[in-house]
Amino acid sequence: MVNIKRLSNFALLIIWCSLFCVFVFNSAYWIFINHHPDASGALVFNIGDLQLVLDGAWTDSLIPKEITLPLSNIESLTGYIPYMLPKLAVVYLLWSLIKLFRLYRDGNIFLTDNVKCYKNISYILIAIPFIEMISSGLLGLVTTYGQDDLMFSVNFSSSYMDLFLVGIVVRVISHVMDMASNIHEENMLTV
Repeated sequence: MVNIKRLSNFALLIIWCSLFCVFVFNSAYWIFINHHPDASGALVFNIGDLQLVLDGAWTDSLIPKEITLPLSNIESLTGYIPYMLPKLAVVYLLWSLIKLFRLYRDGNIFLTDNVKCYKNISYILIAIPFIEMISSGLLGLVTTYGQDDLMFSVNFSSSYMDLFLVGIVVRVISHVMDMASNIHEENMLTV
């Protein structure tokens, strides 16, 4: 039981850090999206004497292809919402993991609360690919609204399929955990 508490606390620490990073770094990235100094796509932050440069290849993967920089203030504000939709789904996923590992830390292994966490995790894993596709389409519409060409594009990659399949596997695991929690409750009643 000590090992599961230690592992759960370690997992909770990592998940809390991830939760913070997903929200803060993506928000900061979108706020400073217009700070591309050259065509390489490198993102440069100047903080006093410190200069942080993010590689252009990394930042290109964050900016949808239909967005032309610099964005106006209105485009930046309205684009933030569709840009953050998938990130908020990840935040919900991380929050479900936090609830699950708190249960594990407290020694609650085969409870219906665990099953609920697994179900929530599976549903969000299945939904994230669709949220990503909707987000990229909305982001194209929002950032090209009022221009000559209105863009709407939906991206689909193999990583979306991977998330979808992992979501289905986690859903099956939630069903097995549900059966295990029922057996555990029956055993607790007979003892």
